[in-house]
Amino acid sequence: MDAARFKELQDDEQREDSPDAGVRAVVENELVDVHTSLPGIVKSFDAATQTATVQPAIRRFFVGKGYVNLPLCVDVPVQFPRYGNFVITGPVAAGDEGLLKFSERAIDNWWSAGGVQDPCEPRMHDLSDSFFEPGYSSNGRVPASISTDALELRTLNGQTVFRLEAAAAIVGQALGAEFAIKGQTHRAADLAQNTILIAQFTALAAAATGPLAPLAAAFTAIAAAFQQYETASAKFLATKAKVA
Repeated sequence: MDAARFKELQDDEQREDSPDAGVRAVVENELVDVHTSLPGIVKSFDAATQTATVQPAIRRFFVGKGYVNLPLCVDVPVQFPRYGNFVITGPVAAGDEGLLKFSERAIDNWWSAGGVQDPCEPRMHDLSDSFFEPGYSSNGRVPASISTDALELRTLNGQTVFRLEAAAAIVGQALGAEFAIKGQTHRAADLAQNTILIAQFTALAAAATGPLAPLAAAFTAIAAAFQQYETASAKFLATKAKVA
């Protein structure tokens, strides 16, 4: 087909009195209520049922009303990646963005009982039959400084991270900060406990006189061992918790 003939057919389709225009109007009218996928924003999340109430983030135009919000999608199953006996979970919070997907048939019976089920109603591509995938973000909310050379499991601000490289696994915080293998709360508790033990054994060594004098060297050695452990631990954590 040459360009001139293609343009002629296009012009015919755009004429309001053409047969194609009438067919197109009917098809477009039917497609108005066919939902495939939309960005969504979490309004609330139920951790027990792992379902959310989600607001579709694209408004719909109605003649006489203008653009209005689509109804809330309720009891929406939220996706958590699952592989055999393993699953990746995380908190879902109000305001989180993601993608709503709409099933081509009613999901009620499947959601209630699992397995292969008949649809409870003949509806298709309906707002009632949605799933939610967290993580899709609008331009202003994309994660900052994502890794381009490794797989990372991290906080949004990047301060705490598990990083899987080609030849190493790294657990810790941002470069230049103390790496928290067990978390800062546990790390602080370890530090406080070791500090007390060092002080106690140092005091015992100083008080070991008379018959207890032979124990002074042992107490001093124990205090030194705790001090060495503390120094080595701090040095290790301040570089990288790295397993090659």
